[in-house]
Amino acid sequence: MAEEMEPLLVFAHEIEPQKKMFEGSPVTIISTYLQCFRSDGTQARLVPRHVLEALAQRFLLLMDEETNSLDQAFGGRLARQRNRLREFERDDHVLWELERAKKEVEAETPAERGAVTTYEIAVERVADKLGMSPDNVRRMHKKTRGG
Repeated sequence: MAEEMEPLLVFAHEIEPQKKMFEGSPVTIISTYLQCFRSDGTQARLVPRHVLEALAQRFLLLMDEETNSLDQAFGGRLARQRNRLREFERDDHVLWELERAKKEVEAETPAERGAVTTYEIAVERVADKLGMSPDNVRRMHKKTRGG
């Protein structure tokens, strides 16, 4: 009996913004598609229809000879797009860890955490956990949150 697969979770209100994201950074189509697969290449989730359609549209550009390469079909500069996506994902991970650390610090008594601010303690802990400098954690927070 075939294994029932759950779809990749995408809420209805997320589809249009995701389509716009696909237009602005077509490599995100590939990234979203790959979220439906395990690291060994086996399918783990059903691919949402709008992702399959976006992927097909890019492949049709190539096959209908409107472009001459996959790079062009996906908006050109794929390596640059991929690197920006990875940077965004890394920054997002750091911010997630920072928010989590701030909640943990807030749960401590003032005597336990000392006179340093919650934010500064969280920055130090995240930097230590992720093997980064505190300045890089602050920079990512400022860049992403405008903080």
